[in-house]
Amino acid sequence: MKCFTDIPWTQHPTRKQRSVELTHEQALMACGKLDHTHADMMGSGSWNGGTDSRASLKLLATGDLASVTEAEAMLSQLDLHVESPHYHPEAMPVGCAPRVGAFMAGDPCDMMGRRRDDMVQGPIRVYVSMVSSGGIDDADLRKRGIACLAIVMALAQQRPVELWGLVASHPYEGHMDTVLFFPMCMTPLDLARVAAYIGRSATARNLFYGLAYDLADSTRDGSLGWPETPEGKLCEEHAAGTPHILIPGPFYDQIRELSNDAKGWCEKHLKLALEAKGAGFDDNAAKCREMGE
Repeated sequence: MKCFTDIPWTQHPTRKQRSVELTHEQALMACGKLDHTHADMMGSGSWNGGTDSRASLKLLATGDLASVTEAEAMLSQLDLHVESPHYHPEAMPVGCAPRVGAFMAGDPCDMMGRRRDDMVQGPIRVYVSMVSSGGIDDADLRKRGIACLAIVMALAQQRPVELWGLVASHPYEGHMDTVLFFPMCMTPLDLARVAAYIGRSATARNLFYGLAYDLADSTRDGSLGWPETPEGKLCEEHAAGTPHILIPGPFYDQIRELSNDAKGWCEKHLKLALEAKGAGFDDNAAKCREMGE
């Protein structure tokens, strides 16, 4: 585990699962320790856009302005309104904590509860999965990344946004699920940095997949599969009650829908993801096993 000698990670108490949160600086440091030989041998144009690992690392460090320009063009087409409920404490007849003084004084509102305030737009956390079906090529993943960036930009106009990347996988040779969370950006958004994370397939396939293998004490000679714990559950646990949405990793049907109607895909998928809190993730492991991926 050479990439994480100076970065703390956690072992789940009951699952065969290792998790880590990587700041931008830690991600650059860990990726710099990778052996890029295997990733670059896989580096055909359809897999990672013809970008080798060192070029990917440089782009991650400097940002990707080209993808920002394309996302801004898509942003002008979107009309998104996604609710992020905000609650504030209030004295009530029924609540979760007693107000002893009010009770002694005979006040009927002798409990403290919380009331939803629909007039306040609270902060929202957006998780973007950077794991994808192996048969989807770079061009389609790039379209998907630009669409995701446009969604985040639209949300940022309405409320504070926390943007997190997710790489959850199971390196078969490691016998251990690995979960990597990347706090890509908080408000205000650094669009060029975010685009380098989610707008380029090479960032995940050249760099972050390698970190997943390393965290599992595995080598890149084996295959990379989906984790036993659904990614939706992983994000819900990580969010710990924070309002959040999930943009799941793509399968062929999602890519086809995105290609046919990017605007409709963004609006429909994002609203469904918030309402269901990423329930679409729950079927990923079984679906992949059926497809042999």
